[in-house]
Amino acid sequence: DTAQQKFGTASGLFDGTGDLVSTPDHADYTLGSSAFTVDAWVRPAADGSLLYPFGQAHTTLADTNSAWYFSRTAGNKITFNVVEGTTVTTVTGTSNVIAGAWYHVAGVRTGNTLRLFINGTQEGGDVSFSGTINNSTAVLAIGAAGAFASDLWNGWIDEFRLSTGIARWTAAFTPPTVAYGSETTEFNDEFQLTRIDADSYTITLAAAATATVAGGGAAVTAAYQLNPGTGSAVAGL
Repeated sequence: DTAQQKFGTASGLFDGTGDLVSTPDHADYTLGSSAFTVDAWVRPAADGSLLYPFGQAHTTLADTNSAWYFSRTAGNKITFNVVEGTTVTTVTGTSNVIAGAWYHVAGVRTGNTLRLFINGTQEGGDVSFSGTINNSTAVLAIGAAGAFASDLWNGWIDEFRLSTGIARWTAAFTPPTVAYGSETTEFNDEFQLTRIDADSYTITLAAAATATVAGGGAAVTAAYQLNPGTGSAVAGL
């Protein structure tokens, strides 16, 4: 939809009556007991109703085939939910997420702690979770909680991202100010520096080039994410 967007010229508009984007399950979506981050920009079109913007849940939420999902409650609060067995562990925000504005929402697991951030501010406290998130075979959906077909999202979503193996934020942060991967600078045809968000970049080297990352000493031969503050390579992209 070109009427509303956080970045660029368009975003996803979902009408709450059947609009969603889904993809079949993949091994890359398995969260297990590792760190991960789910984040996106959301803009609800209506207040006072339960809505599910994204997730990978079964047709029943508290189910052994559900993994995670977000909701905007009838009280206009965001929840971040993970499922182990049939037990749902929830972090609930305190801000009102209502029509007329964009909100950056992020759910993070680091170690045995779940955290929820709204516009870069942690809400709901540190919630303990030491379990293993179910390895769901349900679809991963944007505009719905996965295969769960009720209370579909009514509003806009932009810049959805699921990051496995990394807790992108563990304390207050400045929400992304550009679209992911939208700023790329080339250096002497040898490598590109691409901004992912306010704290993350990738380096992409030419085929014959190698580099040493200052502070980490790791040889980079493809595209790598850098660890803010140390400069060491976190993981290949």
